[in-house]
Amino acid sequence: MDQLISALGGGGIATLLFAAFIIICIYKGVRIVPQSEKHVVERFGRLRTVLGPGINFIVPFLARVAHQISILERQ
Repeated sequence: MDQLISALGGGGIATLLFAAFIIICIYKGVRIVPQSEKHVVERFGRLRTVLGPGINFIVPFLARVAHQISILERQ
């Protein structure tokens, strides 16, 4: 483990942290909505948009999915 840390050096650690930040942003920003649902997105507590089925992108850390609404027909 010490060899890995010394091999990375100062620039390597910064690169590793930057890569981790990018991965977290992608993980938090991509939303996959099932075909039977819609997701309500809020930004700073206000309604921003409603996401339809499929792959959607939101602004990570600022926007959040507040509600998941089922659109299945009920009998």
